[in-house]
Amino acid sequence: MKKALAVAVVLIALVVAAPFVNGLMMEKILRSQVDKANELYESQPYSPNFEITRYERGFGTSEIEFKITFSQWPDVNKVQTIIISEKAKHGILGATSTASLTQNSWYNDFINESLEGVDPLTITSQFNMFSGFSTTLDLAPFEFDVDEDHFVVSPATLDIKTDRSGKHLLANGSFDGFSIADVLDLKGCSVTSDIDVYSTMIMDGDSSISVDQISVYAGDQNAIMDVSTLKMTSTTDYNEESQRLSTAATYSVDKIVTDDEEINNVNVSVGINQLDSESLQNLYDSYISMVSDLMTNISASQNDPEQIEEIMQQQLPMIGLGLLPQVEKLLTKNLQIEITDLHVGLSEGDVDGDLAIALKKDMTLADFATIAQQPQTLVDVFSFASNLSLPEGLVPDQQSLLVPLFEGMQTGVFEQQEGKLVHQAEIKDDQLLLNGQELVL
Repeated sequence: MKKALAVAVVLIALVVAAPFVNGLMMEKILRSQVDKANELYESQPYSPNFEITRYERGFGTSEIEFKITFSQWPDVNKVQTIIISEKAKHGILGATSTASLTQNSWYNDFINESLEGVDPLTITSQFNMFSGFSTTLDLAPFEFDVDEDHFVVSPATLDIKTDRSGKHLLANGSFDGFSIADVLDLKGCSVTSDIDVYSTMIMDGDSSISVDQISVYAGDQNAIMDVSTLKMTSTTDYNEESQRLSTAATYSVDKIVTDDEEINNVNVSVGINQLDSESLQNLYDSYISMVSDLMTNISASQNDPEQIEEIMQQQLPMIGLGLLPQVEKLLTKNLQIEITDLHVGLSEGDVDGDLAIALKKDMTLADFATIAQQPQTLVDVFSFASNLSLPEGLVPDQQSLLVPLFEGMQTGVFEQQEGKLVHQAEIKDDQLLLNGQELVL
């Protein structure tokens, strides 16, 4: 009996103390994630700086104030700082909270002047001591005017989840759309993301965005362009052991209709495989550093157009030259660029194609200069394959594509087959073949 009573007392004490303990854990993890976010983006121009400006933690509740500063953004709309005020209630396994942007004068001005004082945005969050953070943003429908344009914004929601480390990010969102009267109408947007973040450039996972309908108007009710079912997906695969990164993006559109043209079933995938992740990150960091210096000098010009033009002329070429050593480090064996599943449905017929090119060995920029002088060595450096099919009559003066263009070609770039122009090229058995015939280099 005494043991049971002791256990009960301990359990009650744990339950009573849980809100306080979870409040401590929540604060510790929040501060850690803010520090990691700033560390991740500290060298990136135009990236925000995150700061917890106030954290008042009580036994069962906490009041928190975050400040996000975009110090390098042009001060056009006076929105260089975003303040988020949050109130959290501690629970047994975590905490729940609500947040608002009403501490920002620019946000309050918009609500009061354009929305009759009704805030359409609701932000709720949950912290679980085992799984991490989740935040939901809900946007209620609203309308407002800017000069002579009338905007209508439909409902939207965005759910974001992160683990306790902040490394894994899961997001799902939907947006019914928005319209500008007689100008633009966008309907049915959705976004998804499921990624692990290793650095500003190195990630692993999938993301997508889709839009059901986009209509563009010419100042009346008649659409000059309709785009149906636009989708964009990206997949990034990072191998920590080999430190190689492969990434691919797929773009598709069901239909594009204009006044005089209809295009159907547009699709293409573009990928880069076997990138050396360390070299890629170094290239990105070097580029960001150079661009940051450029923007600093432009900011010091006090918007003088002549000074800005002079700065651009002096520094832009230097950025390209300065990046060449970093680009060279990416030229490693098995680096591949591919374009697959290209398809465009035109009134004249379908366009289909794909292309893949990869390095057989590590290369330097000087090695490419050697290829220019000794083109026959190309087959030792690259693996290559390409296919393209076009409807006849699509290309003006197509006859020039059907005959050899220079000595060494036994066929034209294309051949005629069943009412189509067909191209096929590949490197096979140490030969460059064009439409099945060797192209002598």
